[in-house]
Amino acid sequence: MAADKRSRRPYDCMVPISGGKDSTYVLWYAVAKLGLRVLAMTVDIGYRSPQAIKNTTRSVELLGVDWVTYAPDRRTLNRLQREFLLTAGEFCTPCNALIGVAAKRIAAQHKIDLILTGNSTRPPSGSEIISPSWYFDRTYFLNVAAAALAGRQLRPFAGEPYWRRGIRRLLGREPETIPFLDYLSVSPQEITRTLTEQMDWVQPGTGPEHGDCLLNPIKDYIMYRKWGFSEITVHYADQVRAGRLDRKQALELADRNEPTEAPQYLPTFLEHLNVTGQQFEEALQLNFRDIPNARSGAFFRLAKKTTEKLSSLRGKR
Repeated sequence: MAADKRSRRPYDCMVPISGGKDSTYVLWYAVAKLGLRVLAMTVDIGYRSPQAIKNTTRSVELLGVDWVTYAPDRRTLNRLQREFLLTAGEFCTPCNALIGVAAKRIAAQHKIDLILTGNSTRPPSGSEIISPSWYFDRTYFLNVAAAALAGRQLRPFAGEPYWRRGIRRLLGREPETIPFLDYLSVSPQEITRTLTEQMDWVQPGTGPEHGDCLLNPIKDYIMYRKWGFSEITVHYADQVRAGRLDRKQALELADRNEPTEAPQYLPTFLEHLNVTGQQFEEALQLNFRDIPNARSGAFFRLAKKTTEKLSSLRGKR
């Protein structure tokens, strides 16, 4: 009976797409290789690059999939970005939170049980130290965002509490999110080659990663100013470990692509946030890891210590 009900649904899964290589590849693979009925979904934060928009439009047309776009209130998003920049020294968390919450809400509206993403649960070596993308969770988000927004304004970004999501999952009412690239043995070069040949796809931006967002160069610039390198160098380091580049090549590429100068779009973005140059310089001294998240709480530490102790005891048997 359950299988019959599912077969009557118009979609097998949903794929959030940005126009970048990873999400576009997942969309292509799901449709062209697996033959799934896919609903594509895009969150438009107002800073998408023109090439990413072209890539997305072209992809859904070539694959013949339905596509929905969600755009948050720009003023609300800017208020959050401002608060995160001035409190935690980063501004990416509001968008990362928004995309995850919006994807699950739209999937639920369309009775879709499965969300396939271009994300990975395996962070590139070292990026968990310099990138909030591998640190943020609902606790961290609320610890910063509560100073800027409250109540209903936070819901599109924060989503439901963990306990409520847990109950929904037990009841089978929570869409399952799968980091699809974790299950594919494919290199970035293979992804780019496939998309170029099959999807008429063009790399957005000039960097190796995430050129779909106009704010990405600013994110990398902040990391470079803080740590002396950004996710760009991390990306090339992982390519060396995978045997796709040698060390000399990686160093040359990192030297060429690291944002040593302020990006052209930075003054415009700071104006949107009502942040002065002096405030921006002060934000560069902040470390997002100084703000507690769920994993730094007492309950998580106790649970982790208990789990490690039980594992140790089993190993001795």
